[in-house]
Amino acid sequence: MELDDGTTLTENAAVLQWIVDTYGPKPSSDLERAKLVQELSYISSELHKAFSPFFAAVAPEGEARDALIAKLRTRIAHYEATYLQDDRGFGVAQIYAFVVLCWAGYQKIDISDFTAVAPFLAKIGERPSVKAAIEAEMALVRSIDEYLPVVAARQSPLSLGEQRNGAVESIDLAGENTALVRLRCSLNARHYTDFLSLIKEEGRWQIIAKVFQFQETKGD
Repeated sequence: MELDDGTTLTENAAVLQWIVDTYGPKPSSDLERAKLVQELSYISSELHKAFSPFFAAVAPEGEARDALIAKLRTRIAHYEATYLQDDRGFGVAQIYAFVVLCWAGYQKIDISDFTAVAPFLAKIGERPSVKAAIEAEMALVRSIDEYLPVVAARQSPLSLGEQRNGAVESIDLAGENTALVRLRCSLNARHYTDFLSLIKEEGRWQIIAKVFQFQETKGD
């Protein structure tokens, strides 16, 4: 996340704590702060991480998928036993857990036997702000068959006489076949920051995901 002053924050636990400190409500004591850090750290390092293999470019199948689901279920069981036995209200930890646990449905992983998870998801999902956020996100979702014709119909900046400048700011390699690239691109009054996830298959690097943010320069 990039702040207005250009500062960049990474890692969910850090970003969510910044949101709490900026917009509230803040933890009422040092102990409550420690508990928040504890829960955010578990969601990030155990729950979120356990779901990651299911989003790989080559999805796990057969026995490999079964083993990953078994591992995931142990993480969900611990989270349920530790954090879902009492109603602790609505905060950044609950929002983060809601998003991650909802991935089970997306990945067609049955977690209905976790008796505290379903009521938790239902309660958070019924909040008007959560419904609005989900509706806004789904409006942006397009299949590849829907998206490619939109891209193909775009006119290039060159054909429109628009000036374009760009630069690769960083390339982070995670092994030999995975990378994260950050780049900046300015197109007239819009200044984009792109984060590209790449994998290498058969000797060729391919972009598999992209997120971006832009700022617009206002005219005089």
